Amino acid sequence: MNFISELNNVRRKLTKTSTKLLLKKYPLKKVNKNLAIKKVLVNRPNHRLGNQLLITPLIQEIENQFPGVEIYLFTKGKLSKVIFKQYNSTVKFYVLPKNHFYKPIKYLSIWFKIIFSRFDLCINCETKSSSGRISTMLPISKYKINHEFDYNLWDFDKENVQHIAKKTIIDFRIYFNLPLNKSIPKLNLKLTSNEIDKGKVILEMAKQNNSLKTICIFTNATKNKCFNETWWQCFMAEIELQKIEFEIIELLPIEYISKMGFKYPTIYSTDIREMASVIENVDYFITGDCGVMHLASATNTKTIGLFKFDNITKYQPYGNSNCAIQTNNLSPQEVSFEVLKRIN
Repeated sequence: MNFISELNNVRRKLTKTSTKLLLKKYPLKKVNKNLAIKKVLVNRPNHRLGNQLLITPLIQEIENQFPGVEIYLFTKGKLSKVIFKQYNSTVKFYVLPKNHFYKPIKYLSIWFKIIFSRFDLCINCETKSSSGRISTMLPISKYKINHEFDYNLWDFDKENVQHIAKKTIIDFRIYFNLPLNKSIPKLNLKLTSNEIDKGKVILEMAKQNNSLKTICIFTNATKNKCFNETWWQCFMAEIELQKIEFEIIELLPIEYISKMGFKYPTIYSTDIREMASVIENVDYFITGDCGVMHLASATNTKTIGLFKFDNITKYQPYGNSNCAIQTNNLSPQEVSFEVLKRIN
């Protein structure tokens, strides 16, 4: 571990401890749902694709509750402006550099802009995030959602607060005394018709038989979430044995690698909206637990997420008959049977 990594770990531990103490002291106010909320700061200073996509349901919820609202997003990295490109309510982005130790002046300048701005409402999307807690506590704002609620005090489906995207919606509704059991918005990239048409052209150029329905696979994931080449090849061999009436396409990651050895027609793009437009045009999308799984979940295509670990309730894709399969006690062949049940 290098010096920068060690310093970053120390920073995380210090901020986590200090902000946890502040969080416990922060009071819960009774708030009228009919307040005139015009400027909202939404805090999710994390650069990962999945984590940024997982706040799209909250943005929709805020828009539905406060028509004409202006939403200011505090994020990290370059993806947020691409993800929220078609959200008219997102008027400004406070974007931290991904590697802040290498750009300290820019990093601090963004924090100062946040601290000295005024909002009607500040929302922390992840109460376990130290940066999220700080960026919600420091700005000037009358109302702040930065709480650990005792959910037993309210009557609703408690499974919803186990999912990271749904939890932020429940917190928002509790704070504003809104109905808790109405439907929760799904992830949504808001692809335009032109983007979807372009994705269709890309897909048709890659396919060998456009009369067949399409299964698209994405075989990459972060570190230990990733299934290896042997696993994917055994899994897909069983899928092929069933002689299903689909053509299989592989969407490649930015590294331009294939766990299937480029056996199937492939599509490669580094543009996440273009990737999503291709996914929008397939019939089923199969992948492990990764950012691209959430990208697929933000389209209208049925997404099947394969989970190696016990974080399925927190991150599983939902809406559009999307589903997740826990694989840690199953062979690749058994996982393929579970997938086929959800396709056939």
